[in-house]
Amino acid sequence: MSRVFLARDVALDRLVVVKVLPPDAAAGVSADRFKREIMLAARLQHPHIVPLLTAGEVEGLPFFTMPFVEGESLRTHLAQHGELGIVEAVRLLRAMASALAYAHEHGVVHRDIKPDNLLLSGDTLMITDFGVAKALSASSVSGDGTLTTLGVALGTPAYMSPEQASADPLVDHRTDIYAFGVVAYEMLTGQPPFTGRTPQALIAAHVTEIVEPIERRRSALPRALGALVMRCLEKRPADRPQSAMDIVRALDEWNTPGGRTGALMRPRSGARPSRVVAGVALVVAAIAGGTYWFSHRAAAQSGPRSIAVLPFENGSRDTSYDYFAEGLSDELRNQLTGLPNLSVKARTSSGQFRAHGVDPREVGAKLGVSAVLTGIVRRSADHLQVTTELVDGRSGDAIWSQTFDQRVVDLAAVRDSIATHIADALRIRLVGAGNGTPLPSEPRGTRNPEAYDLFLRGQFAFNRFDFEHAVAFYAAATRRDPNFARAHARLAVTYADVLLGDVGSRDSLLALAKASRDRAVALDSASSFTRIADAVVRQFDFRFADADRVLDRVLTEEPDNSDALIPRGVGQ
Repeated sequence: MSRVFLARDVALDRLVVVKVLPPDAAAGVSADRFKREIMLAARLQHPHIVPLLTAGEVEGLPFFTMPFVEGESLRTHLAQHGELGIVEAVRLLRAMASALAYAHEHGVVHRDIKPDNLLLSGDTLMITDFGVAKALSASSVSGDGTLTTLGVALGTPAYMSPEQASADPLVDHRTDIYAFGVVAYEMLTGQPPFTGRTPQALIAAHVTEIVEPIERRRSALPRALGALVMRCLEKRPADRPQSAMDIVRALDEWNTPGGRTGALMRPRSGARPSRVVAGVALVVAAIAGGTYWFSHRAAAQSGPRSIAVLPFENGSRDTSYDYFAEGLSDELRNQLTGLPNLSVKARTSSGQFRAHGVDPREVGAKLGVSAVLTGIVRRSADHLQVTTELVDGRSGDAIWSQTFDQRVVDLAAVRDSIATHIADALRIRLVGAGNGTPLPSEPRGTRNPEAYDLFLRGQFAFNRFDFEHAVAFYAAATRRDPNFARAHARLAVTYADVLLGDVGSRDSLLALAKASRDRAVALDSASSFTRIADAVVRQFDFRFADADRVLDRVLTEEPDNSDALIPRGVGQ
């Protein structure tokens, strides 16, 4: 992906590596965006990560620099010596896993882990080129100004995860865990799982073929160590270790006295629950929770009348579920909004507080609410636990709490079920509404759980101003369900936000925003999502008075809709 030069930094009298994008790659890259993304990756400071020093552009070619590491690549080492000794391999693998864990915790996925990017200097292993694939992805645009999926497909065929090979927009840190497994396999056997094929055949093999068990290639390999490597090579991301830190702990356990005959992350036993079994469990849990709270209607008449729903905390070690925790709290906020005699603080207000360590009395005083709802979501494999607590915003005393603990197959279905029944319980506690009052809710807008999950991932990215990923997720949601009006509406708004930072592509981005807006209007013209999208697009089309009239109508019907307040003045 680059031309590599060794140079001397004359100011500090040291050797540095300069990597320059070749002209064919640079032609499709925004140099300013590329530099911004590289500088984000430059924040990574870890003993097993080669740091990025600077980034810039010369004669239209983006470049970045990093320190020169004295030594050799793992590729060269394997070519000269073949498979590694087990103790040496475990030491190097632990260093690699610790670097991955650190980078993933800071939101950086490598996407191109391979022996060429692993440098050996003395007894130390260091990973190079962290953040480069992400920078290329985020800064790449096609000729017509639309976002491309360049970064999804970036990688090396022999080490590419199945989801990355198939250009899945949901690629996350677990793609690095798969590549870690491929490299570990090669360290311990001398060859990667698939060899001697064309790049296209290698990609197909990672997607469709089962990897030969590693113990068949090296019979003396400890069973537990082989099992760890094979788990990393599972086709489904959910079947792999869910974080690199899990791998570090497993290797540490193996490397302790007496630990080399231990479990070292044995594969899970037992069959997965079927969707029918999972569905029955959901219904039983929902009925049990709902029945209990309906029996307490009498105690609710003097309950609080205003509430702030704080962003739920992800109590899992796997940060890839942050979107799920935040999506659940947003879903609850949507369902509580509109209950009679209840004021619900908007996301823009409650979102400034994080549930962990926050004093509910402080939230109550600052936001003027009499109740605060917090929650913790813990997820591992196919098990889900959600703990919620309603606290008095004045005294700090607990009013209500509930824990949902169950196995799950369909995340979207579980989210809906839990959100509905927590909201139902709070309805009684907060406003005393009974069976005769229907529970208001913001519908999914789709019956396709994958489309809904993609939509929530898009929301998560959008809320962090990561518009490139938001576009990718919203667009993927509309492909899974072309009739998903909310996704089309949010896609229109996001294209408009991308336009703010890329005025050079104004015409093409505005055309994309209008097309998404028009599709949303055709599907559901009455939705506030659609009308706000319509207003935003009108603003970027310099029709400010028309946009304000649309927003005024939304605010007349939904005075607490903060989304209808934010777009005012955008583009003027």
